[in-house]
Amino acid sequence: MKHVNAYPFVGKDYEKGFLNSGKKVLILGHSHYNEENAGAPCHHTFTQEIVDGFVSGEDASFYRGYTSQTKALLNREISVDDRECVWNQLAFYNFIQFNIARPGVKDTSDEFNSSVSAFKEILEELKPDVIITWGYGLFNRLYPLGEKDGEKLFLANGDEVNTRWFSTGGEDKALMIRQRHPSRGYSWREWAKVYQDLFDK
Repeated sequence: MKHVNAYPFVGKDYEKGFLNSGKKVLILGHSHYNEENAGAPCHHTFTQEIVDGFVSGEDASFYRGYTSQTKALLNREISVDDRECVWNQLAFYNFIQFNIARPGVKDTSDEFNSSVSAFKEILEELKPDVIITWGYGLFNRLYPLGEKDGEKLFLANGDEVNTRWFSTGGEDKALMIRQRHPSRGYSWREWAKVYQDLFDK
């Protein structure tokens, strides 16, 4: 993975698929924040250290999204033990491979474009079946890289959720889910239906 700066977190049971569904799941975040080193490549273990902290029970405001996502995937409130159980079955990767100064600062076109090659390497290496994006904006920007639209999924309130098929190398494909960012205005109860429907199939 020569273009990847921040290596993905890969749970020890990732290859088995999520919740006995047989589907490998990649959570796709946007970026890491580091004001002191803004614009520089992320260090290799940045992502892994962050997720390891959440799994081990650390509590910080920036873990809000991880908590909400875990609740949505299980469709219930969670314990610290649930964190480890769930994330051992997932992979997590941040798309932008350069440090962003702080929330609200947008990545540059060069940072985004330079991260595309790394993302393609990740897809070919991990070969997920499902990609859950953190944020509508990230999905929209990645949309042109996909091959064709996927099936419509639905929130508990009936709202449609768009999906898109992405190549993971050869004839293998992954279904990308257009999800609201789980740390902002996110109802895990509404999104839980999406994942119940997806992983019960």
